[in-house]
Amino acid sequence: MNLQNRIIIIVALSCFMMLGGLFIYLDSSQDRVNKLNEQIILDLQKKVLTKTVHDRLDQHVKFFDELEISDGVPLEKDQAAFEILNTELEVQFSSTDAVGPHLSPLLPDWVIKQVLQDGNPFHTIGRDRKGAVAAIGLYALEAINESEKELLNVIIPISNLELFLETEMEAQMILLDKQGNRVTGRGDIAAVLSEAIKTTPTDNFRSPVTGSHRHFDSSTFTLRDLGGGVLGYFSLLFDDTVEAKKGALVHNTALMGIIVFIGVLLLGLRSYIRQNFARLYNLINILDRLTKGEKVYYDIQARKDEIGDLSKAVDDFRKKNREIVHQQKRQERFGGRQQRFIRQQMEKLANRLGSPFSETLMEELSAIETGARKNKKKGELGMLAEGFEHMATRVANQYDEVNKLVAELREALMHKTKLVALEQELDIARQIQTSVLPSDLVVEGVVELHGTMKAAKEVGGDFYDFFEIDEDRIGVVVADVSGKGVPAAFFMLISRTLLKSTAMFGLSPSQVLHRLNDLLSAENEQMLFVTMMYGEINVKTGEFRYANAGHNPAYLLRKGESQPVEMPDGMALAVMEGMDFEEASLSLGPDDMLVLYTDGVTEAFNNKEELFGEDRLKKALDGFVDKNIADLPTGLRKCVDDFAGEVPQADDITIVGLRYLGQGQQGS
Repeated sequence: MNLQNRIIIIVALSCFMMLGGLFIYLDSSQDRVNKLNEQIILDLQKKVLTKTVHDRLDQHVKFFDELEISDGVPLEKDQAAFEILNTELEVQFSSTDAVGPHLSPLLPDWVIKQVLQDGNPFHTIGRDRKGAVAAIGLYALEAINESEKELLNVIIPISNLELFLETEMEAQMILLDKQGNRVTGRGDIAAVLSEAIKTTPTDNFRSPVTGSHRHFDSSTFTLRDLGGGVLGYFSLLFDDTVEAKKGALVHNTALMGIIVFIGVLLLGLRSYIRQNFARLYNLINILDRLTKGEKVYYDIQARKDEIGDLSKAVDDFRKKNREIVHQQKRQERFGGRQQRFIRQQMEKLANRLGSPFSETLMEELSAIETGARKNKKKGELGMLAEGFEHMATRVANQYDEVNKLVAELREALMHKTKLVALEQELDIARQIQTSVLPSDLVVEGVVELHGTMKAAKEVGGDFYDFFEIDEDRIGVVVADVSGKGVPAAFFMLISRTLLKSTAMFGLSPSQVLHRLNDLLSAENEQMLFVTMMYGEINVKTGEFRYANAGHNPAYLLRKGESQPVEMPDGMALAVMEGMDFEEASLSLGPDDMLVLYTDGVTEAFNNKEELFGEDRLKKALDGFVDKNIADLPTGLRKCVDDFAGEVPQADDITIVGLRYLGQGQQGS
């Protein structure tokens, strides 16, 4: 295809592309305008429709004044229903057959109370007694005093407004339920709108629809109840068949006019180009002969246009062609000298880099030289430039790699220093936490207390304590703070300190937990909480009084077996202020043992993902019934460790054992 035809095709394609771009721009602009207009129209239609429904409800209030009240007698006016409510929110009268002593109002209590208070009408969309979508209006009736106030509830089914809308707004109505099924209106259009509702994300929208060879402009509104739930969909249809046909005719006529104009323009352009290209072809023929070395004589056309410029350029080409040949020979000689010099410098630089980088670079340079000899178009300078580029890339990559390794090493050393410091601090914290926990408490011949705690991390959130309150009582506590690690450990120390200071006032266990809960809840910004069992044993009588804050039940070892202790109700501490805690008591006899623990015991896992559980705990405790109480905490912990095996400990484990040796009265 020659240049002449290509130019004509390019111009034609450009015209059509400009035309297409213009149509796209106009179409997108029209879409933006249409969307804005549609939103404005939807807002206006919604306001008009809402005003129409409200006016319709208001008209029925006047209509009701002319009726004789008779329960259960349906009225003929738009099949509207009327109900009267008193100030006790009871339905006193209904014009429908839905009458009964327990008939509930259609509107919620807050709406009825609002209308009773301010006397303003309230309008909404909801469901009537038969479940149909209806317009509902609530009005305050005039009364002599407050006790005799009554409300009128007017209910008009939306489906009965069809004739009214056709008269007032010249529109057809379609009502769909919330599943998109037709309730009233044209069936063919209802099916189309139902599909549009499923694919449209907005509540209200406009869309063109076609049915029975007619074109309609539809406006669809989502009907929602007071709670925001979808009741159904309401559509207005406006017949714009005539306007749609006129718009299509104008659009097609304008398109045909533009196509005819472009066709005439292209025909004129083709004639003009053909005339001027005849002179151009003659110059091309002369230029072709000159490139073959032929001697051509021709007259330069003295024209002040592109053809004249081309004629002069052809003559200049003939003269300068000879100069170019001589210049190329001089450049080849000069390029050879440059090539040798640059190659020597590159070899020196490669030798300085050292082995094995220099050997690899020289191998690549030799390969490039071999390729350059086969490809004469590249030239010697091109070959050397390629080799220099390879070398520069390797040097840069090596430098970046060294910098990266140095940065990584520096960062690793910094992290290691911080880790060592942190490990030292955590080890000190663990030693401090362990030091504040008592190992045992023995009152010779009366009571023995022993405990152990094993943290899941460096520091833990479990704690236990036993301390003398006065000559007759010893306090015992086991607790588990939510979470693990440093935050739980801090909260544990605070809880232990506050508990011990509160208990020393001589309060009962339930009062101690009540006071401790208020103190912990007051400034608990981290939202931590703690489960706890706290009790006090009377060393003279053997009575053990205790209270529980959401903790695991203790176990009583007596008469050769273990059994869980019944725990009083109580919420975990630090959850909410002002909580009360129940209290219970247990009478211990000689050699009775009491075991308190945290959930780290029962919730330990083995490699089969099995829990240690209550059954294994009871079985293990049965084996300690007749043994020394001093061995029980560590022995029970060993049972848990043997069960878990190599599975990492997931939670803190705390165990406290108490043995009463006095002469307290046995029984519970």
